[in-house]
This record gives sequence, structure tokens and C-alpha cells, in this order.
Amino acid sequence: MQVIIQKLSEVEDYKAAVLQYADDIMTTLLGVFNSRNNSVHEEAMLAVGAFTYACGRQFSKYLAAFYPFLKMGLMNHAEWQVRGPLI
Repeated sequence: MQVIIQKLSEVEDYKAAVLQYADDIMTTLLGVFNSRNNSVHEEAMLAVGAFTYACGRQFSKYLAAFYPFLKMGLMNHAEWQVRGPLI
């Protein structure tokens, strides 16, 4: 999903389609975060990153719903993807 959103958002005509379905896309991604399958959470987080870029400032309307999942991901220090570089 990440790659699809990235590719579509590179072309202005297609970016409009991403924005047209933005509510459905975010609802689906939030549903993934609500699942208990942790292996898909990383992929969903990457897709949200691409989606955020595609939406720009319009992403702010989804921030309240997404914030708990972002916070949970940042607090999960056991995952290597969350930790900063080792010095």
C-alpha cells in the first residue's frame, strides 16, 4: 500500500484520487493498527508515512485518531525500527 500511495501521489491527477479516497484509506489503515497481528503494523506505519506525504496539511484531520498508534509505536523500545542509532 505504501508503494501504491507513493506512486499515485507523484502525479497530480492521481494524487487527487488519493485525496478523494483519503477517508477510506485512513479508516483501513487504522483498522490494521487495531488488529492483533503485529507483523502488519510496521507495513501500515510505512503506508501512513506515504499517506501523510500525499495528504500534506490535510492529514491533520486524521491525527487525533492516529496519534495513539504513533505513541504506542514510539514507546515500543524493544523494536529495532523504533530505536535511534547506537553510538
